[in-house]
Amino acid sequence: MVYELPDSARGIVPWTRWSCCVFTPDIRKTAANAHNLGGRMLHPPVELGVDTVIAPIRDRLGGQMSLWQSEALPRAGHLQTVGAWSHAALITPAVKTARSFYGELFNWEFSHHAGYEEIKHGGPLTASIRPNRTNYASEWILTFKLSGLAVVTSILRNEDRHLRPGVITIGPGSVVLTDPQGASFRVISVGQ
Repeated sequence: MVYELPDSARGIVPWTRWSCCVFTPDIRKTAANAHNLGGRMLHPPVELGVDTVIAPIRDRLGGQMSLWQSEALPRAGHLQTVGAWSHAALITPAVKTARSFYGELFNWEFSHHAGYEEIKHGGPLTASIRPNRTNYASEWILTFKLSGLAVVTSILRNEDRHLRPGVITIGPGSVVLTDPQGASFRVISVGQ
């Protein structure tokens, strides 16, 4: 979904970004809980239509995501296919702090794997927390699958002038890119 920030929020959130959205039945209550845990709401909730409200929050380490309250608009439904949203990962220098914040805020549980923490909420989600071994702040990154390593290689060689490599490279066949508006996202290759 693409939406435009209201004028009142433009000075607070001056950049374009992909946002990881987590459903909540009460945005204001969840935002207050985030504040009590050391996070904050970045601007007042934005109404996107009938019974649909979104509000960006920031965790204690700078990771930004959005709270989503809607019964009218659809949620993610077409996952894990080429061209579709595949995964969300919080890249953070403090995995334990992130686990504490999000675990308390959303009642998430975590399963430890080599190199990352899988996020669970009544079953596995398509999300994880991964250590950031640089000095960058925490950041939620959305991942999309592309078919063929040639696409990723072309982007890395800067043959696609509309995208530029970001600061985080996660692995072979995977790169974080930034679009012309400044929004970062990750692409992964799923074969030839």
